[in-house]
Amino acid sequence: MSRLISFVTVVMLIAGCASQPSATNLAFGCPMGASNVKSMDELAAAKFERTGRLDGIAVVESRCAPQGEYLRINMTVKNDTRDPRRLAYKFRWLDRNGMLAADEEAWKPILVYGQSRYLVETVSPSIKAVDFKFLLMDQEER
Repeated sequence: MSRLISFVTVVMLIAGCASQPSATNLAFGCPMGASNVKSMDELAAAKFERTGRLDGIAVVESRCAPQGEYLRINMTVKNDTRDPRRLAYKFRWLDRNGMLAADEEAWKPILVYGQSRYLVETVSPSIKAVDFKFLLMDQEER
C-alpha cells in the first residue's frame, strides 16, 4: 500500500511539472512572448500602440515588475515639442494566449508639458492579465 501511494505521488509530481507553462521571455521585467528585445527603445516600441497622429510625442521607457501575483507597469511619455499636449492613454490587458484578460479600459487624460516627460504608473486589473499594450492618443486636433 505504501509503495502504491509513493508511486502515485511521484506520477502526480511528474505530471504537474510537465504541465507547467514555460518561462516567459522578459525584457526589463516586461513580458515579451517570443519577441527578442535588446534595448529599452525596442521594448517601448513593442508595448506602445499609437492611436492617431502623435507628432513630437514618444514613449521612451517601459518597465515592469511583479507585485504579488499582479504586474506593475511604468511607461514614460516624452513631449519633444515646446507646447503642452493633452493626451489620453489606456492599457489593453492580455492573458497568456494573447486574448483580452479584462474589460476595455476608459481613456485617461493627461497633460504633458513641453520638453518634459510624464510617468504613467498602473497595476494589472487581475492575475489573468500577464501582458499588455499601452495605447496613447492626442485629444486635440492638429
